[in-house]
Amino acid sequence: MTFQDLTLITKVKAALAQAEDVSALDIDVDVKNGIVSLEGDVSKKAHDRAIEIVKGIQDVKSVEDCLNITSFE
Repeated sequence: MTFQDLTLITKVKAALAQAEDVSALDIDVDVKNGIVSLEGDVSKKAHDRAIEIVKGIQDVKSVEDCLNITSFE
């Protein structure tokens, strides 16, 4: 894992932690060459918001959505 990937993991985790409608503890974040992978169990609302947040972070090339939607709240 490169220094840039480690930095991006920190940025993504911080952004998710600051979001009121996303539980960052429910989402595992991995990064490889700027591609962010998200895994975990979340609501539909939290899923959509997390994807939106991560796509808006500088240096994110793409998002691999491996999130499992557990409810539609």
